[in-house]
Amino acid sequence: MTTPYQALTHLLHLAQREPVPEDDIVLTGEAPVLPTNFLLGTARAAVIAAGGVAAADLWYLRAGRRQQVAVDLRRAAATNGWLIPTAGRGRPAPV
Repeated sequence: MTTPYQALTHLLHLAQREPVPEDDIVLTGEAPVLPTNFLLGTARAAVIAAGGVAAADLWYLRAGRRQQVAVDLRRAAATNGWLIPTAGRGRPAPV
């Protein structure tokens, strides 16, 4: 079974970025979160963490300090798959 950190490392590899030390990433919770054959919590946590890593990289360029990225698998699995709030306007168009 793929761990969330392994999934994140794979995403970063696809983006041609060096892996993040495990000390900089906090992924809490255990998979499977939902009773399915698909590791939705793992996949969504890895994607959210990758976005957090990108934001932490920008912060490092601006402030010169590293930030820790933390994602909870249960909360990640509960997201609707969109990171943009829609405020009742319907779903944004896929890119």
